[in-house]
Order: sequence, then C-alpha cells, then structure tokens
Amino acid sequence: REPGRHHFRLPDRPTARAILAAAPERVVLRDPFPSQYLRGRRQGEVPAVLAEALRSAGYPAEAIGFATDEVGALEQAFAWVEPGDLVAIMPHAQRQAVSAWIEARSSGVKVRVESP
Repeated sequence: REPGRHHFRLPDRPTARAILAAAPERVVLRDPFPSQYLRGRRQGEVPAVLAEALRSAGYPAEAIGFATDEVGALEQAFAWVEPGDLVAIMPHAQRQAVSAWIEARSSGVKVRVESP
C-alpha cells in the first residue's frame, strides 16, 4: 500500500466527493442511525448509493466495507489497519459507545468526544 497515491474522478454526490478527496485506502459505510435519519429511504439505500458513487469514480469495490452501526464500522476499520495507519470516524448517534470502544482498546489513551 502506498498512502496518498490514489487519484479518482470525483463523483457528483457531495459525500462521496469528500470521501475521495481524503484519498482513503479503505472506507466503511453504514446506514444512518437511528432509523429516523433515513429520511424516507430504505434500509441499506444510503450506503449502496455512496458505494456506487465511489465505484463509479474508480474506487476499488474490495476497499469498501459495510456495517450496520457506528461501532461495527469502527470494528471493521480496526480489524484492517496496520501500525501507523490513521482511522478517521464520524460518529453521530453512538458517540459515547464509540468512545468507550476506543478507550477500552487503546492502552489508557483518552478519547475526546466533540459535538458539532
């Protein structure tokens, strides 16, 4: 793997554009949680649309993971990373659970949870 060596055509969807602009080696997508954030969309529709936008821009399908919630996405990311890798997460509804998960596995490192 060569960090920073990704060049993709940016899709029209703003979220996919933002993801690709960061040039990640792996992306884990999840449904909005809790379900009221689906805004009338079917379960699985949001990550499917984002994944298609990423793939259509040339992002490799094998580098896209799917999770049912924020902690599940974090677990997938940490199962994949190697020493020195950076994991960026955007927790929304499960901030405290995500913080607890990280703190329980990070040798005393304190996690700061910020609200927008």
